[in-house]
Amino acid sequence: MTDRDVMALDASVSFQRDVNRASNFNNEHYEMPRTWEFVAIIGPNSPLEHVLYLLIGKRCCSQCVVTVIDSLFIVNNEMTDLHKCNNDFLTLKKTVEELFSVDAEKRKKAESVLQESLKCPGFVRVLLRACLSADFSVSARQLAAISLKNFIKSSWISDLEGSTQIGEEDKIYIRDSIVGAMVNSSPLVKKQLTEAICFIGKYDFPSNWKSLLDALVKCIESGDLSIVNSALVTAEQLFRRYSTESKSEKLWREIKYVLDNFADPLTKLFTSLTSKVSGEEMKHFDNGCTMQIYETFVDTVKIFYHLNFQDLPEYFEDHLDEWMGGFKVLLELKNVYSCPEIGNLKMSFCAQICDNLAMFAEKYEEEFFNHVMNFVKIVSQQLLSVSAEEKYDEFLSKGIDFLATVCGKPPYKLLFENGEILSQISECIVLPSLELRACDVDNFENSPNDYVLFDLEGSVAESRRRSACNFISAVCKQFSDTVEPMFTLHLHNLLVQYSEDPAENWSRKSIAINLLLAICCRGTTQKATISPILNVNEFFLTQLKLVFESALGNALLKADILKFLILFRTEIPKPTFVNILPTVRNLLCHDSAVLRIYSAILLEKLLIGKRQFKVLIFNDLQVQLYCNYNLNDCLICFLGGPVAVLELSDVTGSYKIIFENLLKALELPDTVHCEYVMRCFMRLIEAIFNLGADAVREYFNTIAMKIYSLITSPGPPMFNHLLCESMCLLIRLCGPTDNFNAEDILFPIFQQILQSESNYLLPWVFQMLALLLNRRTGEAQIPPVYMVLLPHLLNPEVWSNPVNLPSVTHLLTVYMRVNSGELSKEDYLIKVLTIFQRLVFSKSFDENGMRLMNAFIDYGLRNHVDMYLDDILRVVFKRQQENQTYKFSRMFVILICHMVVRFGAMAALARIENIQNGLFGNIVEKLFIAKSYTFKRSEDAMIFIYSVLQLLYCCIEFKINGVYSKYTVDLLQMVHASFHKHSEIIFVSTEGVHNAIDEDMVSNVLYHADVIEFHIPGTENFAKLYTHAIGQMLRDAALKDAVESFLSRLTEQERELLRMMSLR
Repeated sequence: MTDRDVMALDASVSFQRDVNRASNFNNEHYEMPRTWEFVAIIGPNSPLEHVLYLLIGKRCCSQCVVTVIDSLFIVNNEMTDLHKCNNDFLTLKKTVEELFSVDAEKRKKAESVLQESLKCPGFVRVLLRACLSADFSVSARQLAAISLKNFIKSSWISDLEGSTQIGEEDKIYIRDSIVGAMVNSSPLVKKQLTEAICFIGKYDFPSNWKSLLDALVKCIESGDLSIVNSALVTAEQLFRRYSTESKSEKLWREIKYVLDNFADPLTKLFTSLTSKVSGEEMKHFDNGCTMQIYETFVDTVKIFYHLNFQDLPEYFEDHLDEWMGGFKVLLELKNVYSCPEIGNLKMSFCAQICDNLAMFAEKYEEEFFNHVMNFVKIVSQQLLSVSAEEKYDEFLSKGIDFLATVCGKPPYKLLFENGEILSQISECIVLPSLELRACDVDNFENSPNDYVLFDLEGSVAESRRRSACNFISAVCKQFSDTVEPMFTLHLHNLLVQYSEDPAENWSRKSIAINLLLAICCRGTTQKATISPILNVNEFFLTQLKLVFESALGNALLKADILKFLILFRTEIPKPTFVNILPTVRNLLCHDSAVLRIYSAILLEKLLIGKRQFKVLIFNDLQVQLYCNYNLNDCLICFLGGPVAVLELSDVTGSYKIIFENLLKALELPDTVHCEYVMRCFMRLIEAIFNLGADAVREYFNTIAMKIYSLITSPGPPMFNHLLCESMCLLIRLCGPTDNFNAEDILFPIFQQILQSESNYLLPWVFQMLALLLNRRTGEAQIPPVYMVLLPHLLNPEVWSNPVNLPSVTHLLTVYMRVNSGELSKEDYLIKVLTIFQRLVFSKSFDENGMRLMNAFIDYGLRNHVDMYLDDILRVVFKRQQENQTYKFSRMFVILICHMVVRFGAMAALARIENIQNGLFGNIVEKLFIAKSYTFKRSEDAMIFIYSVLQLLYCCIEFKINGVYSKYTVDLLQMVHASFHKHSEIIFVSTEGVHNAIDEDMVSNVLYHADVIEFHIPGTENFAKLYTHAIGQMLRDAALKDAVESFLSRLTEQERELLRMMSLR
């Protein structure tokens, strides 16, 4: 080691002396050292956040921060070998350089070396050092930062076994040093490190990272605006989830901690800067300083929004006048800057201020009431001062949204009673915002996907038109008598102007359609309830139909008509849609991408329609069904399927043309990977499902090749999802024939996906394999082509990716269902049980492990189940005792219910009692009764109800004088409560059910029109179980009073049901 290294390692001083010595530095005359001597000055054992604070306070260069990190890298961890550290650094430098090589082989090797190096303890420290080192190029530092961020994201949280690839010492080091590294890094590196900080903060802040907020506060108080802005950007991203997450005690505790430590420094910074920009001092700022101040305002106002979103904190309520006064100052700042970036920043923080004002108007009416009219006037004046240029869109949209919020709230209604302000806002601000601009037409033609997001989907980005429509809807709801005559007159004038010269004035009708949508829709244009002032069908037939069906009509105007049809589809009668169906299907392959998209959206909405109301468990029809005891078995059905506007009969003659046009659209620019077109394709397959395989088999190859194309040209996630869903529907429909076999088409594609790096497609491959294999149910053995895949499915790497777990779990259960005997070969069953044990101890993925065991209990060979069931139960009991959660308790109960179905109620009870006497009673008391379960899956609710009734009916332990009879009434009440929680469950008889029903309850999911039916094996139907359970309890003197109390709470229909059943 060199002399300076020895000096660095030997130095040891107190933190107070650090402060004193560091405070003697004069930034103007003293250049901070770039060597190890700095450590000797401040002390190698000083807490890292203190050291970095000193550096930040003295505005040190990034190389100086690297120096400190270098020193602490050696002093404060076990890797004290400087030679090894330097070697790691040099190795990283060489590796990063090779990542930029033109030689693909070198790049691939360098990627492998970097991935392996990251697994070594301490290497993340070298990577963080590289992010700031001047020895690396700008691009190399950015790459190092990206690698560090990605490694943190993939390795910071625990895997299935509860371990992480990043050691605790490295975690402590990163938490202590990453903020200092971030504020002193280049902009490209800063962005990556900020993302890494926010990811770590999501899991560690504040409980395991209290120093984070202290470090950010110190940055804010440093006085250096570049450091202040870096800290604010990080804080804004860290606090952003406060305005998106649902309320919870944990979230509120975190927000309180942030408010206690951050609210005051933030307010002082805001008031300080607002006083500067409103005073004479502002005149002397250059453009660079002004931009930094405005950047500070942008993030400060955003943070204020996040911290006030959940509830109005006491601190901000006490300082509300300061913030509102500052907002007033910022909104009234004159936009007289020669630098366009400064003007854009001003519009940005003004837009965010309007967001804050809208939030206060919506959520905190009482506290904000005294400020409302003042801000209505200020915002209105500012909106009048901006032009139609796109750069003002965000501010104008947010400003109109604020005005719409105020006008739409009843408490503020008295403020607008005279109507003068409303008329001025409507005529001067809102109606002009409905006008089409050249940039809108350009977006329609050249950026169709963006246009759709702006116009129809409610994009996060702002749209003048949409905000104007929201304002009109809000004021029509509160002040219909005042504003509707004005808007109606304007609408009439627009239609007259169009009629005078349709070719030249087509935009007048476009504006009229959007105005009409706004007038008629109460609330927002996305969630419309229709005003009765207009017959929309008549308006369409008289004003729009001719233009819509014309071959020469303007494309943008036709898009607005399609939007009209989409939003009013529930108000327009079915014959109208049947009549225009040929026009709509032809637009699917129109030259305009927006028309292709809108027509696909309309067709999809018409095919899915709106859902039926669910049928309650007890009604007159079901009372009659309950009384049919002439059948041995019973089915539970789940109703609530969609009632479409267009039904099978409406598309039978044209579905082939629609399919062909949709496939053409998927070949045209801007809709190659269009999720709307793909969703329409999928809905059409569902609509014609009952026509059978012949209707869709010809499209199987086309969809398969599109999946194949995703290997080299991935689409957006939703498009990929819908494409693979469509293939799943085709697999269900298209069985093998002499000339067609789905496996021959798909297996080569699956092989290519498995051999490529298209890991995002693996879940879909597993799901499609499950559907294909499921058709082999009942065969003597699983085909060899599937058995070859089984070792790969049991590979731990497949199960280490959480994205794969639901689909690969389902696939493995299908293997068991088709032929569980195959799992006894090659120790496959041992591997399955190992996977189960690994999953069941993970809080995030335990449900997948329990589903796996449910399938093993249902379908495993009886000798295998008998052999391993006790071990399985011990593992489950251990997890329940060590880490009990509501979700796992619910899954544990379902596992016991599967035992009841497989072995029978008495055998299942005896099996658990054999482990420990009285154990089943504890389970019933602590898990069945103590927790009120709501099941996510209807089949879980079904098996729960069935199993509990079997226990009550079959087990003597629950009958008169039984050891568990004290639980009988509580269990009966749970069954009754489950009926009402899962009101989609009804009983129907088995008469006329398709003969293909087999004896496997879970596997037999049949789709008959809108009914999904689950078969329940056994000789007693539910009605008998239910009434016999009640009857035997009424005969028990000890339970009679409790049962009669329970019966007294039933409805009249429910009591009549039980009376009729008792007569049987």
